[in-house]
Amino acid sequence: MNRFALLLAGLGLAVLACSLGGSESLEQESPDVESSDSGVAISKATPTPPQEVIASPTTEAAPTAVPEPTQVSIQPAISVAPQNEDIPIQILDYSFQPSEGLPKVYGLFQHIGEYEISSPEITLFFHDENGDVIGAASGFADFQKTAPGEITPFHISFFEGVPEGAASASFAANWNPAYQNDEIRREGFEIEILQEEQGSFAYEIDVKVTNNNERNTRGLFFATLFYNADERLVGYDFSGVDDLEAGSSAFHKISAPLEWFAEPEFDRYEIMMEGYLPSP
Repeated sequence: MNRFALLLAGLGLAVLACSLGGSESLEQESPDVESSDSGVAISKATPTPPQEVIASPTTEAAPTAVPEPTQVSIQPAISVAPQNEDIPIQILDYSFQPSEGLPKVYGLFQHIGEYEISSPEITLFFHDENGDVIGAASGFADFQKTAPGEITPFHISFFEGVPEGAASASFAANWNPAYQNDEIRREGFEIEILQEEQGSFAYEIDVKVTNNNERNTRGLFFATLFYNADERLVGYDFSGVDDLEAGSSAFHKISAPLEWFAEPEFDRYEIMMEGYLPSP
């Protein structure tokens, strides 16, 4: 086990969440916009001390909740439970991949709020033994829109590695209310598994995907999630295809790098899809 694996095995994890709320005038969403160019500024998430959560009243604006962080040990069977029923994001599962080259974490969160949210940014903060923040890394959700009840994958790469002296870690999240249109969809796509095999460097799955929607797709994305026998997330891959006309099919090869797997074997996998279908 390398030094990153030894360090991450002892980290603690907490979930924090905060919402930036919505603006009164929102422009149409584009799949290529992930920053302030979209018309809604995304601020950097910062950790906050424990405090009481107060439920927001029901309004047209996205709810805001700041949960009280709870430190838990990172162990193979751990699950991060919501701190309060009013917290819009609940992290369901995650897995560290402590590579020497580019450490990363990938996982799943469920939206348990009342409003669709767009492109949540997940931030991982590293703390020293005194609880002080000594580093951070962040990444956006791999799907653009998450409706209430839906589950969305995310991954974060630590481009500067894990800070020396890190003793615990905590999550935080920023999000915006989603644009009210049907251009981002998870439904209407059919996938057929043609062949799969494990190679020397990746687990490869050949698929045929069909767009059964009434509009052409300008980008269709695949999140492939691998689970062990205990239903723990142990592997992940994210890929996509370009334009796919309504009623047409395309062939695609999913190639999940073995170095991204937290365990040498998996029990099953599932493939989630999201497509961008602009209005004519």
